[in-house]
Amino acid sequence: MEGRRNGAGTGMRMRAFGFAGLLLLASVATVSADQPKDILAVMEKVADWELAHMASSKLEKRMEELEEEVAELRKKVAALTDSKPWWDRIAGTFQDDPIYDRAMKLGRKYRRAQRPNGA
Repeated sequence: MEGRRNGAGTGMRMRAFGFAGLLLLASVATVSADQPKDILAVMEKVADWELAHMASSKLEKRMEELEEEVAELRKKVAALTDSKPWWDRIAGTFQDDPIYDRAMKLGRKYRRAQRPNGA
């Protein structure tokens, strides 16, 4: 029975938070669109309120998600800052490729045709 009371209390608390959020959003709606500083100020207040009232478990979960994203971004940056120059990384990628060989042959043919007297 006590477990139900805690669950009901949590539900009531969430409704209260939702109602407070709606009140804050309603105050944003009353600000005219030509006052961006006022809108930003209210949005900052809403964000501050959400951070202050966010459950610690949600905050911890969000922090874990952000840490994972940062780790992925660091890996990508490390991969991009490879010590080998780009031409060394791609050297040999077209080896024994008939399409590449054909493109080179057509390129040579075109350049020869551009020379005076077709030499």
